[in-house]
Order: sequence, then C-alpha cells, then structure tokens
Amino acid sequence: MFRFWFILLSIVSTAAPQRVAEAQSCGSAAELRNASFALEAARSDPPRPPEDARFDGRAELPDRIGQRKPGSAGIAWYRLHVAKQAPGPLCGLYLPHAHANVVVYLNGEWLGQGGRFSEPAAHTWNRPLYFPFASERLAHADNVLDVGLQVNGGVFNALDTPMLGADDSLRPRFERAFLLRVSTAQASTWVSLAMLLVFVMLTVGLREATYGLFAIGALCYALTSLNYHWLEPPIASWAFNTLVNLGLMWMAAAMGLLGFLWVEARRPWMERATLAFSVVIGLAAIVLDGPTFDRWMIWGYLIVTTHCVAGLTVILCNRSRVHRVEWWIYLCTAAVLVPLGVHDMVLHVRLQSGAAGLSEAHLMSWFGPAMLLGAGTALLTRFLRVYRNARRTNAELSLELERHRSEITQQLTRVQELEQQRVVMSERERMTREMHDGVGGHLVAALASMEHGKVAAPEASRAVRDALDDVRLVVHALEPSAQDLTSLLADMRIRLEPRLRSQGLKFRWEVEDLPPLTRLGPFDVLQVLRIFQESVTNVLKHGRAASITVRSGSCAQAYPQSAAYIEIADDGGGFAPDMQPGRGIPNMTARAERIGATLTIGSSSRGTAVRLVIPDQVQV
Repeated sequence: MFRFWFILLSIVSTAAPQRVAEAQSCGSAAELRNASFALEAARSDPPRPPEDARFDGRAELPDRIGQRKPGSAGIAWYRLHVAKQAPGPLCGLYLPHAHANVVVYLNGEWLGQGGRFSEPAAHTWNRPLYFPFASERLAHADNVLDVGLQVNGGVFNALDTPMLGADDSLRPRFERAFLLRVSTAQASTWVSLAMLLVFVMLTVGLREATYGLFAIGALCYALTSLNYHWLEPPIASWAFNTLVNLGLMWMAAAMGLLGFLWVEARRPWMERATLAFSVVIGLAAIVLDGPTFDRWMIWGYLIVTTHCVAGLTVILCNRSRVHRVEWWIYLCTAAVLVPLGVHDMVLHVRLQSGAAGLSEAHLMSWFGPAMLLGAGTALLTRFLRVYRNARRTNAELSLELERHRSEITQQLTRVQELEQQRVVMSERERMTREMHDGVGGHLVAALASMEHGKVAAPEASRAVRDALDDVRLVVHALEPSAQDLTSLLADMRIRLEPRLRSQGLKFRWEVEDLPPLTRLGPFDVLQVLRIFQESVTNVLKHGRAASITVRSGSCAQAYPQSAAYIEIADDGGGFAPDMQPGRGIPNMTARAERIGATLTIGSSSRGTAVRLVIPDQVQV
C-alpha cells in the first residue's frame, strides 16, 4: 500500500515542473516568515521576479493577501533570505498552502511552480507543494528565495509559511498532507461515479424519482470533486471554481429533496424554495464576477447545509414511515454529516476572519461521499428488500398460476372429452338417421312388395342393390381416408362405371387431385356422396344422355378462400326451365347447405351440369 501511494505521489509531483539536480543533503527543517514584498502584474508564464528596487514592502508569513489587500490581482512576490548551507543530502522546499498558484526561484534560477499561470490557470488551493533540490544551490553566503503567488482578487488568496530543510524531514510531511487533502478526495470521486452509474441504471430500469434524485446528487458531487483532480482546469479559473461550488450546492439540494420524497412527507413550499434557490444561485454565478460570487458563497453553503439537515431531520422524525434498517443507516449518516458540515462552516468563517490557520484541512471532501454512501446504502437496502419481496411474490404467484393452469388443463381435457363424446353421438345419430332413411327405406319397401307378391325378381334385385349401395356409401364415409375426395370419387367410379356402361352410357373421368378437406366429418362426406349419387341417378332416369363426365379441381381464384369443386355433366337434352322439380334437386340443395357447400345446376339443350363447390372453411 505504501508503495502505491509513493508511486501516486511521485506522478502527481511531476505534474508541476520540478527539475532537481543530483541528490545531495541539507540541514534540518526551518520556517521562513519574514519577507520583502512586491505586487506586480503578470507579464510572462512563468513570471519572473521583479528588480530589487521594487521590493518596497514587508510581509509576515503566513500572508492572507486576499484580506490584507482586497481585490488585488497580479503576482505577489515574497523575497526570503536563506543562510549558506553546508553540502549534504538532498534539500526541499515545502509550501503547505498557496492559493491560487505559485512559482519559486532560488538565487534567480527557476526551482519549480504549481502549474500554468496563463488562463486557464492552475489552482493549488488544496494541494501542498514540494520542491526538492540539491544542497549545492545554497552555497552562496546570502541565498535569495523568491516566491511568486498568483492573486486573482479572491478573498482566500493567501500564502502559508514556507518550510526549508532536509528532504527526509520535509517529504513525509508533504506526503501526509497530500494523502489527507488530495488522494482521499480523489478516491471519493470514483466512489461517487460508481454510485452514479448504479443509480442511473436503476433510474432507467425502474423509472422511480428517488433513484433519479440520488443520481443527480452523485453527478453534482462528481462535478465538485473535479476540483481535487484538475490542477490545470480546461476552462477559466473563476468559471471552474464557480462550477465546482454550484455542483456542491446542487448536490445538497438534491439530497434534501430526496429526504422529503423518501418518507413521502412532501413539503411543497420547501421543495419550491429549494428549486428556486438552485435557479437563483445558478443565475448569480452567471451574473456576478468571480470574487463577488466567492465572497457570497458562505451564505449559499449555509442555506443548502440547513436544507440538507432538514431533509435528514424529516427522515429521522418519521421513523414509522422508514424501515428500521434504513432508519439506522440515516441516523449513522447524520451522526457523520453534522460534525463534518459544522467543522467546514466554522472553518470557512474563521478563514474569512483570519482566525484559522491556512493549512487547516477542509473536510468537505468527506461530506459528499458520506452523504452519498449513506443515502445510497439506504436506497440499495430498500431496493434489495423490494426485490426479495418481489421474488417471493413471484414464486407464490408462479405456484398459484401452476395450480390454476393444472385445473384449467384438467377442465379443458374434460371439455374436449365431452365435446368428442357429443360429436360421436351426433355423428352416430345422423348416420343412424341416414341408415334408417336410406337403407331402411329401400329394404322396407322391397320387403313389403315381396310379402304382397307385387314385385318381380328384377325389381326386388334392384331394391336390394340400392340398399347395398347405401350401405357402401355409409361405409365409405366412415373410412379414415374419407376426407380425401379424390379417393372417394375413385371408389364411386369403380362401382358406377360398369353399371353405366351396361346401360350404354360412356363414362368420362376428368378428375384432378384435391387437397384433403380437414373440416369434413363422416356425415359431411356422406352428404357429398349422396349428392354425387343423386346426380348420376337423375341422369339415368331423366337425362336421355349418351355420356356422363365427372370433373373435379380447385376453384380458389373464384372464392375468397380455398375451395374444391365436383361437377357431374351429361350430354342429354336438359330440362325445361319451367319444369316442376321433384324431390331430388331440393334434397341435394338441402344436403349442400347442411355441409356449408354451394350447389348450382345448369341446364341447356346440350345437357345438364351439377356443380358442387366445397370450401375448406365454412363462412360464419
């Protein structure tokens, strides 16, 4: 761990140009307090020390020049005299505090600087600075050390007492100060960015305002903490400082609103006041110049700190509305935030009044992470609790749904069985009726004629044959392949063609393969066969034809859905349009309607055509 911090400090220290000669040594550490003073305008980058005659004043270090000379701008030069040092180990110059930027010359030669002086200038307000150098550079009888401090009219422009001494004595002090003021603050930035990423995803996924407010607070603090990372900001110094301060105040405002929203103890007037203050402070940052805004920032901090404490107080006072674990998290957070906030508020006032030491550390770098960590932990605790409850509820609902699904499946199975039984019974009833009306009628008529001796053998034979044909029709309708009309027509051809030829009729066959009509049941198939049989019978009885032609095919183009047709045509003389129809045609029409088919009969002097069109689906 120490190695890590040593490498980090080495990298950071090289951010400011510090060139060192060979490693030598110096005496023990000593504070440099009495200095000659001169205030000059910045003419170069880095600025050069003025001539001796221009050092016409005296200054006692530490010097709060922002309060001693309000509104001053330029380079405040401090000339310090250092006695001759004997050759020895490496020496070092340690500057605990320099606001806003600093450059150092030793005996007229550049020793180092905090960063860039031209805009956007570096700001070293929170960074301790350390410049190691070889002890041989203090070999003169009177060594001159010039420290140039960049002042920009801010009330906090100041230079703390420099310390000169051996490197092994001063470097540990610098490393401890850097760790406390800079490294920990930089680590807090990564914490806030990680929490920002988590809560942005929660806000997008859950669309809940509490997570969104927290994400805004984390973003504002990440903006504020850039002050600890960027030694040389990408924008003008005052604009960057203003942006940093606005981020801190907006973070506190967001966290205060989060407290009211968290316990559902809405205070509309306070919420409106907070939003109005956030807008006003943003406009003030645009309108006011940097030094004026800096002087008034103490009141902004006081307002937002009060609002943030009010939000925490509302949470703590509404214990019944907050889960026990969350309430304790907020209580611990308040126990940390209140001392931190009070410390920085008091320090801010003491710095403005000159009562505080310039090197006293601000704790604001801990305030943001502590607030974000407390609120974030509470939010994640609530999320995890809701998530666990949701999983448990989902599991219970899944079991309940599975039980209902099983019940519904059983009911559907039972309904399907009942429906199947109903269909079987219905088919059985219709087939029984067909057997009674068809086969039964033929047999009863033949039996009655034979009992009374009124029928000859050929007529009895014909009656029995008709009854046998009906039996065959019923059997064909009950076969598994009954939905294949092509196969049924082929069976009809095998039975009818010898009979037709025996009566001198030619039988033409123009049948195409038809797709199975899956909607046709045995009863429907029987109706098709009845219509076919009745059409052929009519030709034999009334057509006076020489040939019969059977056609079949698809007629999907003429219908809105897939359909097949069967056509029985003869070349007889047809029938007169005004002829009174018998029972055959009405029976065929009724059978076609019964199965959702269409029957058309066309007659002319060239013959008669009966066309049956069977759609694949019945139009509702």
